[in-house]
Amino acid sequence: MRRSILGFLLVVAIITEGFLVVGDQKNVLFSKFLGQAGSAVSMSAVILPNPFNTLAEQLQNKSKELAQREAVLINEENRFKKQDERTMQYIYIGGVALLILFLTHLYFDYRQRQ
Repeated sequence: MRRSILGFLLVVAIITEGFLVVGDQKNVLFSKFLGQAGSAVSMSAVILPNPFNTLAEQLQNKSKELAQREAVLINEENRFKKQDERTMQYIYIGGVALLILFLTHLYFDYRQRQ
């Protein structure tokens, strides 16, 4: 802790001395100093994957999976609709045939009574 305070005071003293000595060229000295200080200090951090920081990827994967399942369901629904339409056509044709048979029966019954 004491070392970091001494380092901070040293940095402040160097910057202040630079402003006093250089005068008009203080911006040049300040930018050089900061450039060198920035290159001397480096830090890296690695965050290991866990359920919380991979949530976006999990959501994308789930979204893709749901889109695929939806496409399969839409295909099956279309197939069933076509089958339902065909079944309704058969029922309609059968109903019309029964109606024709019934009307024919009524006609022949009427003719037989005359």
